Amino acid sequence: MNLVIQIDTPVKTMERYAADTGIPLGTVKKMVQRGDLQIMPKPSPKARVLINMIPIYAAAGGSAYVPTSVPTKA
Repeated sequence: MNLVIQIDTPVKTMERYAADTGIPLGTVKKMVQRGDLQIMPKPSPKARVLINMIPIYAAAGGSAYVPTSVPTKA
């Protein structure tokens, strides 16, 4: 079985990530500070933080639940 993931964008701003996931923006900022979310290198200190979505998609694909059998009603 092959898993196909369609990526809408490889990076997202913290605001967009918060909106898409339903996680409050303050929590997203804390996740970035703790290193829970990987960010792209910033070309300057004032550049916007961009969350790298590729590792998130890869982790989601690797931990996807794939049933080995379909339960049947007795």
